[in-house]
Amino acid sequence: MRAGSLTLVVAALALGLFLAACGGSGSGAAPSPTPGDGVTAAPATANASPASPTTAAAPSPTAVPRETAVVLKPTIEDALSCRVPARGPSGQAGTSTPGLQRHDIDIALFPRAICNDGSPAVLFFRPYEGEANRNRWVIGLAGGGSCATPQDCANRWCGVDTNFDSSNMSTDAAGNANPGDGIFARRPENPFANWNQVFVRYCSSDLWSGRAPALTVQANDPATGKPVEYMIAMTGLARAGCRPSRPLNRDPGTAPLTYVRTRTPLPDLSDAAEVVFAGGSAGGVGVVFNLDRVAALLAAGPNRPIVRGLIDSATTPDLSKLGWGATEACRTNGRCTYETAVSARDTQALNRHLDESCVEWHARNRPGTEWLCTDVEHVMANHLTTPYFVRMGLTDRLISSEIIAAGYTLAGRPLTLLTFASELRQFLLDLPAAVAKGEERQLVTTPPGVYAPTCPEHYTIYANETVYGVAIPGGAKPVTFFDIWKNWVAGTTPSVVASSDPRTDTCR
Repeated sequence: MRAGSLTLVVAALALGLFLAACGGSGSGAAPSPTPGDGVTAAPATANASPASPTTAAAPSPTAVPRETAVVLKPTIEDALSCRVPARGPSGQAGTSTPGLQRHDIDIALFPRAICNDGSPAVLFFRPYEGEANRNRWVIGLAGGGSCATPQDCANRWCGVDTNFDSSNMSTDAAGNANPGDGIFARRPENPFANWNQVFVRYCSSDLWSGRAPALTVQANDPATGKPVEYMIAMTGLARAGCRPSRPLNRDPGTAPLTYVRTRTPLPDLSDAAEVVFAGGSAGGVGVVFNLDRVAALLAAGPNRPIVRGLIDSATTPDLSKLGWGATEACRTNGRCTYETAVSARDTQALNRHLDESCVEWHARNRPGTEWLCTDVEHVMANHLTTPYFVRMGLTDRLISSEIIAAGYTLAGRPLTLLTFASELRQFLLDLPAAVAKGEERQLVTTPPGVYAPTCPEHYTIYANETVYGVAIPGGAKPVTFFDIWKNWVAGTTPSVVASSDPRTDTCR
């Protein structure tokens, strides 16, 4: 989920988990939180002095200063009265599970690798099969909505007016293993079947763009209505200057992550030759905001790996082309145009970090329009220079329902599911041409690929039925997601496919 009340990397996972647990090993300091909306400055122990993500110098590869442990007191759980789920299992999975194995990040080593409530971040992994795949990686960011203000986060913890609850903000209920379905499945039609596989659990609530280790915030208890104050961690982003090292990059003398079932060690990420950086829903937004940054970090490896992005269930129609006069933002806040509504996002965000080149380009060429970098579709069309592929259901039930309920109009009429699908389809079909004319077009080497069935399922790339059970009619036979992905990687056509007739798609 990503629109409206949605928001993936608030508490600790994002790049910090697989690309360095940067929450705990880099030298760049987190910037001060944005004032307003119930947010106050983090305490000194949070190490939260301002730092520019675009000017911070990279630290020495041999000097990695240890950061102070983050202490949240009171936590969001301490402050709110709503009942939360029982604690889930922790530690590594047993030998009987064939899927991806759980690994809890050691917050003594990586203090910033924490969830909203301060609990340790979690990832799941499975090593490669076959020597040819030793240095190939697919790394997936999970989805799970978001919160944009302290009150949103309190409501989210208690499961009020949202599809989510405290289990999406904590290690709670993480489970002992991941089944390894969808793009992780060991199936012959899956090009990533035998690669090193990593799935980073989402527990941060910030679209994988948070960089504040300890925010003190004020809100009302959703159950009692009484004012409360609590501390929350939003540190999913790998901070500026953090080297791509741990925990998937090992320091000399440290032990690798070992898959218990086969006793196979996970190779060193710094040796990667090919990496697919994927995400679904809020994780897809995380890919948009972080793909170029991840590619730059990985480029420091000896093999200078090929990096590609996979963005799933994270796209809307071009909001700048829709009417805002009847939206909730207009009714409640007087923000009745695209510019006034979107430019207000920075004041509502909990210290989010955006695509650096987008912010830099706008500051240099169109000062005062940096707010456009909060718009996912604008970034995709203008500022992603690493090759990426979009998988998006044209009638995505979650995103379409939120956009329609928000009150957007087209040619003066309220959006319907069909007009939503039509506008989304047009945006996706036009995306390669938009990128070719985009603001950083000179840096783009590969136009985006697109696979857009009509199907309503949301968050698809981690489930077998929505990866292998969906096809779009075309030519001699229906085409699948992997058919189009392989075309795109090979530079052949078609590499952009969107369904034109909802009645002829096959979906489960």
